[in-house]
Amino acid sequence: MGKKIPTGVGIAIVAIVAGVVGLLVWSNQAIQTQPTAQNLPTAPQSSLKGQVGNQNMAQNVSQNQAAVQNIETDKYKDWATYKNDVYKYQFRYPDGVKISEAKLNEFSKPLEEKMSFEQVYKKYTGKICVTLSYKSSMILISAPANKTFDYVLCGRSGVGSEAKAGKSETFIIGGEKYTVETIDDKDEGVVNHWGRVKFSDGTSIDFSSSPGEMETIREIIESYQKI
Repeated sequence: MGKKIPTGVGIAIVAIVAGVVGLLVWSNQAIQTQPTAQNLPTAPQSSLKGQVGNQNMAQNVSQNQAAVQNIETDKYKDWATYKNDVYKYQFRYPDGVKISEAKLNEFSKPLEEKMSFEQVYKKYTGKICVTLSYKSSMILISAPANKTFDYVLCGRSGVGSEAKAGKSETFIIGGEKYTVETIDDKDEGVVNHWGRVKFSDGTSIDFSSSPGEMETIREIIESYQKI
């Protein structure tokens, strides 16, 4: 007959075996419940496409803005800059443009104005009306203080007998669109293209362009900006 295993030892062996089995079962369950690449949540394809599309759109907008900025820079890169430090604006102009400011003898004043002409000139300065002459064309910029030409005649005051409605001209100035109804007026046999751009602050830009010079006149006007 074989030897009997003491009761205490048998119980201990059973407990060890049960513990080992339990550990193996728990380990197997833990391995099965660990996330795998297949079980991990993924972003919907439509969401990923939308994100990529938005990134591409933002990149395209940025590139387009840079291109526009480069075009503007190139257009005026060889042009000089006039700055009006009294009425706080500037514009660009090419070679061949002559710039003048109103002289004292060009000033007038309303009847109710109590100041002398010298005092008026000192207060508003010649920069109240700036004239650009380019070949046979002209641009006049009248400051807000002169919005009804009270102090300097800084623009066209009437039309000739042969004047007729011209085509509309559209200007983009400071990101804003301005549509000007023009007049074609004959002066000494030459038809001049005339118009006026009006700003909400009272500034006005009058122009008179001879044939073939309107593109340059437009570029000068569109370079106008407040400073």
